[in-house]
Amino acid sequence: MTKYTHLVDRVRKAALTDARVNDFDDVQLAAAMLLVNAAKMDGHMSEPQRQAVLGNLRRKFSLQDEQAEELMDQAKTKNAQDASLYKVAETLEDGMSLRQRQELMGMVRDVVFSDGEIDPLEQALLGQMASMLNVPKDNPMAARARVAALLGIAREHSRQLDQQHLKEEQEHQQQLAAKQNMARQQPTWQPPGLSPFGNDGAVGV
Repeated sequence: MTKYTHLVDRVRKAALTDARVNDFDDVQLAAAMLLVNAAKMDGHMSEPQRQAVLGNLRRKFSLQDEQAEELMDQAKTKNAQDASLYKVAETLEDGMSLRQRQELMGMVRDVVFSDGEIDPLEQALLGQMASMLNVPKDNPMAARARVAALLGIAREHSRQLDQQHLKEEQEHQQQLAAKQNMARQQPTWQPPGLSPFGNDGAVGV
């Protein structure tokens, strides 16, 4: 009985630990929602932008990789349920100081610029986000320089993934070509005892 009770206690403690790991507060979730929205300003989230979101969440809230992934997934789900950013901005303004909101806005710009491109619509939306967070606008050139320094590793990782995918596709095509070549080289099977001249190759007289 004592052994059983000990096992139950261990399971209960493990469950409570897991709950604390993924129990994010409102400010953390709101910040993640803002970053996810920034990454999807142009309609989709590129791999560099995804890595930028995860990297900023890890640094900002001292999270492990799995925790950052979970927080980003929760933010995606919450954004799908409620697309309004005004409640997000209200939560962040109530829960963060001006300095913290300025830091968060810098993270937003890093995410937007992480794919190396920005269009006029994204620039306008950045200004709208800054206004909602009640922070002064940043210098876009400074943000670009900061992105180049912080996200070079993420871009390199994305490039390596592309190269790996290309290599695997080339190997698959080579294997397919080899099988087709072997099939062409194999002689056509004929039933034993038959030849083009009849049974056993005998020529009738």
